[in-house]
Order: sequence, then structure tokens, then C-alpha cells
Amino acid sequence: MQSITCENLTKSFKGDGVETFALQNIHVTFQQSDFTAMIGPSGSGKSTLLSIIGTLDEPSNGKVLYGGEHSPRKSNAVANFRFEHIGFIFQQYHLLPTLTALENVLSPVMTRKVDYDKTARAKELLDRVGLAEKAGSLPSQLSGGQQQRVAIARALIQEPDWLLADEPTGNLDSETGEMVFQLLQEIHREKGCGVLFVTHDETLAERADQVVRMVDGKIVSE
Repeated sequence: MQSITCENLTKSFKGDGVETFALQNIHVTFQQSDFTAMIGPSGSGKSTLLSIIGTLDEPSNGKVLYGGEHSPRKSNAVANFRFEHIGFIFQQYHLLPTLTALENVLSPVMTRKVDYDKTARAKELLDRVGLAEKAGSLPSQLSGGQQQRVAIARALIQEPDWLLADEPTGNLDSETGEMVFQLLQEIHREKGCGVLFVTHDETLAERADQVVRMVDGKIVSE
């Protein structure tokens, strides 16, 4: 899946007789070879666009093409498509509080049949993000930066084509945020996966291969 193309994407919500647009006529293509930043003020539609690209949400109009093909439409097929191709990283980490770091990394594949040793790969990924010694720790025993690195390892467990990261450094101090950002860059180079990340940080966005700027649900520059 070398590219993701959004064609005429619109997302709107209706309430009290008023239609509010979160996205308006979005046309953009992302390449797997690029490390891409989406930047813009709060409410500009960045996270909405990321959710639609990641098949977590559906547009009101328009379409998303993955390598030139439509995504499946049935819910179980969409879930399988997402599992095989897309890894998510969230600002709030979304780790399961009662599971250890290792178990959190394993959680996407726990109930699935795969052709590799799940635990071995999870341990390898924890080692890759520098947390091998924290495999048995609960999220409450980890710092914010450590929790985000566990979340990155979890997103990589199925070796996705794309990593979608929504404000991955937003809850971190500048030093820890820089470490997480550099880790994402390294993974992009090592794994060959496309990275699309949402950020408010201009200095981070300037270091991306592609920068998409959004205002009021529209792309204003690319």
C-alpha cells in the first residue's frame, strides 16, 4: 500500500437544523516513503481526517483510496484491513491499565492467528523502543514517555504499512517529545512504513518530508 489518496472528502455533523463541517473537499495524497506532518489549530480537522484515513470513521462524502483501491465496506473486513495495514498512536496512549507493558504490546494480536511468535516479536519491539526491562511493568508504573513508547511498540506488532500518530508528543515535555519524535523517524527509515502524524509543533513539522496545513476543515497548503 504505497499511497493513500483522499478524494473530495467531506465530513459534516447535523444538529438543531444546522450542518457543521469538520472537513470540506479534501484532496491530498500521502506516500509511504514520506514522513508526513499535518499541522493546524485546534478544530481544523486534523484528527478527523486521521480517523477517516485510518478507517475509524467514515466521511460524509468523498472517498479514500489505499494504493489505488477502496477499503472494504463490511465492518469485519474493515477491521481486518486496519489490523493488516495500519498502526495507531494516540496522544493519550490508550494503554490497558491492568495489562503489563508486554501484554499491551501483545493486545492487538492476542486473539488472532498469526504466522510468527507473538511474544518473541513483542519482546523484540519493547527492546527496540528501549523498554525491555519494563516488560512486566503496569502503565501506572511508567512515565508518560515510556507509556508512549509502549504504544509505539504496540502499533508495530503487525508490521503495518502505515503509522498514524495523533499528537504523539502532545502530552510530553520537550526533551521526551524529541526522543519520541526521533524514534518515529528511525522506525520510518528502518521499517519502511509511512508515517502520518498530527502536531501543533511547528519545529517538528518543519522536519517532515511533507507538511499538510489545515484551517477550518480545509487544506490551505501542502
